[in-house]
Amino acid sequence: MKLHVVAGFVALLFLSGCSNPPADPEVENFLVNRHESTPLSEVSSIFGIKILNGIRKDEVTYTADVEYQLVADISYSDFERIHEQELERDSQGLSEHDKLRLRLDLFKERAGPLRKLGEVNPENSTITGFAKGDTKLFSEKVSFKYTEDGWTLVSPD
Repeated sequence: MKLHVVAGFVALLFLSGCSNPPADPEVENFLVNRHESTPLSEVSSIFGIKILNGIRKDEVTYTADVEYQLVADISYSDFERIHEQELERDSQGLSEHDKLRLRLDLFKERAGPLRKLGEVNPENSTITGFAKGDTKLFSEKVSFKYTEDGWTLVSPD
């Protein structure tokens, strides 16, 4: 009987430790992986990640204020040149209408993330204003949920 109680206590300790909030390196990895999965990673790198504070809201929710920097690896004009070359390659054999649709789809896909580094001209919806080496500081609140697979980045709050 004592053996069952001790085994149950050890199992309880083990399971309670499984849902500890994510450690700082885990939070950093989540942010790096999120950055690398966006078009923004084509032109920038993320560094200087700091977890300013973290709050455990309940057993399965953890929220942290984070700060990080993005540095432009290439200029926007270089990105445009590369993008135009890819567009020419990918649009071979398409009608002018389909080429325009492809151009608009690619702009929509990339415009949101690229706004983080540059400025958007409201007159013609072009993005300008970043050069290779430009750095910007960002702050945001991120949330994590604990699942059977461990902590998962849900989204910025």
